Amino acid sequence: MATVSFRISDELKRELDELSAEKGYHLSKLFRKAIEDLRDAMRHGPDGGAFDLSLKDRLMLSNQYRILEKLDPDHAERHATHREILTSALETHYVTLLDGFTNDLNLEVSHEVMDILAMFTRLRLSYDHLGGSSSIQPQDIEFSGFDPQFEGEMLSFAQFYIQKLGRHRWLGEALGNALESAMPMQDIYRRMLVAWRAIGISKVLTVDEIKTIVAARSGHSDGTPVAGVQMNAADHI
Repeated sequence: MATVSFRISDELKRELDELSAEKGYHLSKLFRKAIEDLRDAMRHGPDGGAFDLSLKDRLMLSNQYRILEKLDPDHAERHATHREILTSALETHYVTLLDGFTNDLNLEVSHEVMDILAMFTRLRLSYDHLGGSSSIQPQDIEFSGFDPQFEGEMLSFAQFYIQKLGRHRWLGEALGNALESAMPMQDIYRRMLVAWRAIGISKVLTVDEIKTIVAARSGHSDGTPVAGVQMNAADHI
């Protein structure tokens, strides 16, 4: 078994000695339990390692996992492990039952993603309404997805919103089902949203208004590209 050493203040040591004696814990067990709780909180969120199951809960869940072992043979071993955790009252490992669960999605994130998708739909509808424009390149108004490493929460919601709910489906078809970008896009989209909201989110956009939003995508407010930078697809994804 591995050993970890760290320093604490004398005052904290005295308090922990008193608590361990009061609870009937050896001090090393107290530290080990605290570290396990911290690990579970880091892995599953602040409530991930802090839930109790009654005997009735354990009985019901263990029977459900027993049924799943038969109905889902591909994952029978995992279901059997979960059942053993419950029947043996291995409280430390209750958090493993939460594998696959996520914490609540931040409402601000979901609203921002919906605004971004609505903006790109408005750009495309307006572009089509104009019958195409030689001064606007189709790739300039394309949705580029979200970076799975840095914008995973936004990507997950976009995939759910487009693929499961069927909203803005053409965006998914244009980009492919992955909806993944090779680089973080949030700051770029936010600049575009500022420009779009200033123009008016409910109106059909003119050529100049589309150019204003495209310029914000490139980091400019006057619609002109950076000197020496080509306005092509590679610059926008």
